[in-house]
Amino acid sequence: RKVTYNSPRFRKQVADARAANLSVALYATTRARSIEEAKQEIHELSLCIRTAAPELGFWLKLKLNNSVLVNDAILKTYQQELVRLGLKDRIGLYVKKSDLNRITWKVQSNDWWLWIDSHLTSVASMNELLTPHVFALDEVT
Repeated sequence: RKVTYNSPRFRKQVADARAANLSVALYATTRARSIEEAKQEIHELSLCIRTAAPELGFWLKLKLNNSVLVNDAILKTYQQELVRLGLKDRIGLYVKKSDLNRITWKVQSNDWWLWIDSHLTSVASMNELLTPHVFALDEVT
């Protein structure tokens, strides 16, 4: 099945963000099971990337089920093509910690930013995360 990333709202959402003076980031879920499928997905994604030119980068949500070696090769294909599209140092992985077991993160870590998808288990956990320091926007954390 061919994957496309053609949302009818995509162009409007980007235009609205830019009209509000907001920077844009893009993300997509990987579905490739081979390097050839990854190249096809990147081709489809390139149309969105060329349209939106995401200032905040491009984030890939992993849905990889192959062996670690195949997954690493698929990620390398994505990385090379995204850099070729002008996103060097602006590509990242949006993953759950368990997804990192499906790739060799130690090898991939030089090429990707990492955003761990880790949801709160209870409302009480918010007390640990939401401290006044979270809202200190002028400080580097």
